[in-house]
Amino acid sequence: MKKRVFYLTIVFMILLNGLYSPYAKVYQTAEEAINDANKFLQELMGITNYYRLTSNGKGLNHEFAKTSTPAFQNKPIFVYGSQVEASEAVTSAGRPSFVDINGKREYRAMGYARDGSAFGNPVFPPDNEGYLASDKKWIKKPWGDDGVRQLYDENGSAYTRHLHSGQYGGLDYINRWISFSVFQPDQIAIYTGKRNYFTPNIVGAPLNLKEDFHEFLYIIQPPTQHSWGLGIAFYYWDGYNRLNYRTFLLEPYALQQKDIAVDFETIPSRASEGQQVVIGALVTSTFDMDVDITYSWEIKDATGKDLSSQATYSGHGSNRSGTGKILKEGEVLYYAQLPMPASDVIVKFRAEGVGVEESNLENNEAEERILFHGESPPSVTNYDLDYHVLSRKINHPMINGGNITAYLHLPQGQWDGNATGSLNVSQSSQPEILQQFSVQNNPPVNEASDTIIRRPTISATVQRPSFGDNPKGGVYSSLPWVDKSPSIRYEGMVQRNYKYEVQELAGTDGEGNPIYITRTERRTTSSSFDNGTDVLNIRAYIYNGLKPQDMPYVAARNFKTVVENNHGTSNTRKMFWVSDPYDFDVIRWMCHIDENGNEYGYEEVDGQYKRRFTQQNTADINWSVLSSMASEYQSDRQAASNMVRDNNRYQKIVFATDRDLQRFDYPVKSGYYLNPAGSYSVTIKTEMYKNTTANTPEHADLVNRIINSFRYQSDLLYTHDGRNTYNVNLSSGNRNIGGHEMLRISQNYTKNYEEIQHSINRTNITGTHRFWKEILEGYSESNTSNSYNDYKYREHVKSGNIYKINEETTVTFTVNPNNRRLYTFANMQDSDRYGRDYYIRAWLADINLNNLTYNGLTIAGKPNQDSTALDTIRITVKGSMFDDLNN
Repeated sequence: MKKRVFYLTIVFMILLNGLYSPYAKVYQTAEEAINDANKFLQELMGITNYYRLTSNGKGLNHEFAKTSTPAFQNKPIFVYGSQVEASEAVTSAGRPSFVDINGKREYRAMGYARDGSAFGNPVFPPDNEGYLASDKKWIKKPWGDDGVRQLYDENGSAYTRHLHSGQYGGLDYINRWISFSVFQPDQIAIYTGKRNYFTPNIVGAPLNLKEDFHEFLYIIQPPTQHSWGLGIAFYYWDGYNRLNYRTFLLEPYALQQKDIAVDFETIPSRASEGQQVVIGALVTSTFDMDVDITYSWEIKDATGKDLSSQATYSGHGSNRSGTGKILKEGEVLYYAQLPMPASDVIVKFRAEGVGVEESNLENNEAEERILFHGESPPSVTNYDLDYHVLSRKINHPMINGGNITAYLHLPQGQWDGNATGSLNVSQSSQPEILQQFSVQNNPPVNEASDTIIRRPTISATVQRPSFGDNPKGGVYSSLPWVDKSPSIRYEGMVQRNYKYEVQELAGTDGEGNPIYITRTERRTTSSSFDNGTDVLNIRAYIYNGLKPQDMPYVAARNFKTVVENNHGTSNTRKMFWVSDPYDFDVIRWMCHIDENGNEYGYEEVDGQYKRRFTQQNTADINWSVLSSMASEYQSDRQAASNMVRDNNRYQKIVFATDRDLQRFDYPVKSGYYLNPAGSYSVTIKTEMYKNTTANTPEHADLVNRIINSFRYQSDLLYTHDGRNTYNVNLSSGNRNIGGHEMLRISQNYTKNYEEIQHSINRTNITGTHRFWKEILEGYSESNTSNSYNDYKYREHVKSGNIYKINEETTVTFTVNPNNRRLYTFANMQDSDRYGRDYYIRAWLADINLNNLTYNGLTIAGKPNQDSTALDTIRITVKGSMFDDLNN
């Protein structure tokens, strides 16, 4: 940007010099030019033969003496020696002695002046930005020895500073450029009677110092009728920290004649593509009569393409070219307006007088280049919305906090008021992404500066729903991420008025002396801000949990559905089956991010999937014989062994007392009473998981089915009347014989429960039971800890409960609780010789579970066999009661 402004400055200097080129003869030889200049100085000041072919042992540059460079409109300058030598002599360490401008090498100095001073090159670029500084302090009378000098700023305020040799003294720097000159004010006053004789010829002197600028300017070469003069002045800036020089052109006297001149009143120094560019061309006349003129515009881009047809014209002429009239010593304005293309624009405006002879035809045309202010490369900044973030506030410094700058170039004179305008910052794409958009640190432009800097920031909020993922609203995206790239455009213009003074001949006084008046001209210049686009690449990372079928295998949840010890020889059974499934809604914790990247405002957000709770249900079944038939009949068997023949001594069975029958375990004779007896119990302990604390239907059903599986049977023949027989076959559904209770079933039930705890505590997960962690995502227990580590995703039960319910029932089966006498059939067949005895057994039937959660399981019973029955004895029948009666 600074290079562009500097380039404009060089172009302006060249064009400005062109405006003042004299319309004069062309010299064929250096001697001819020297003679002409010496004649002028002799007539003006009485100085004879000032210019020579050699000076201080250095030869005259003959080419420059005939025709110099465009900076001097190819008119004579008188320099001696080598450009290279002179440039190196005045160049400070670390700075270049030459630069290449538009393919042409420009040296810092043109050579040496007649007095031995270095002759500066006005096109050579400044070494720094001092030429733009607003705190310049110009050194009055910089020539001479050590001592105090007066310094003046451009508002006319005075300061003092001691100049001396040595580092930071300033004098060494100045003396590189100047020597003793006969054109110092004191000498000029001697020859001409006026110290300020050349002051009106100075081009571009600071406005408030112009009248006395001869006191600041060391004249290297005076102007003549047809050649330019050159002077040099020195100033401090940056608070005395830096010392710079500046060369000033002194216009030829031929320019004091009547003329028509063209200048641009309004023209931007740079503009961006599409901006409307307004150019104002001012035509002034110094003729003391009305003058007819012709005018024409030429507008082209940098490739030479004609843009004139794209412009609209106004002011004193509404066409691209035409005729007009300028009143006596007046001026007229012409305007052209067009949209700025993607290229520099070269504007030429030409006006010529009709029927009049102008002293200078080369200032009838003004040419200026409007620099295309190309768009800055997009500034790309990455932001993200992490997996667990609902929204993020963004404070975004435009172009990464760099300067967005507009440079205003002062064409001449001084600024007139503040710069005004604005930098516009607005969303240019995907405005729905940057919600609550606002711009800070971007006030309207109203400041006394030619370098306008803005560093705006934007504030906005990025919301997750803008990326198609809205878990709070029940919308769950399955994408891993979504990218959005909203862009923010910045562009704008600034303008500032400036003014300069023009001196005109108003007439003569009574003695015929000229009377001059000074009038102030006001113009406007403008420039565009840097323009471009900030792109915010925003990535929303998305994770909404695993589908239930995708949850990983958890070994602890390898539940069994089986009955262990499930065979007739065992009195215990261990049951395993899976609990009822319960589906639970879950929540996750999500938050918001503030401008500083801090988390805040955590919220419970519903998860996408329900999680199913199941667990291992168990039952322990333990059968025991409280009082076996053997123990019930023991005393009666002992009595028979002791040959006790009194039947009243036998409580439950009248055993045979015959000595030959004592070899049998339980010998009886038919016809006597043989009372069923025995006491048994079963304990059923269940552990089940339910969503209520109520008694479980499984436990009740299991107890009922176990009760129903109990059997007490005998193949002995019993009789009520001596004729009809029956067998004892007791069960829960057949508890009585002959209307008398023969099987009593009693129960004792207990229950306790505990809640399987869960918690929604975001930071402390110890309040959640392992069983929950095995089914929820985001825990090591479910093998999904990576969901939390990688995606900040962890589930909690939203509501509901699960209880572990422990129930225990003890069932007691008492056979013949009242010891009711049952008589065997007297004609019952004896046990055979093959050892087939009669039996009495307590046994258990198989249980087929065909409902509830354990549906499909079978509990093996204790079959009606000696080897498997719960309790059994063998009764040997030998003879009958009739044998005893007969004996």
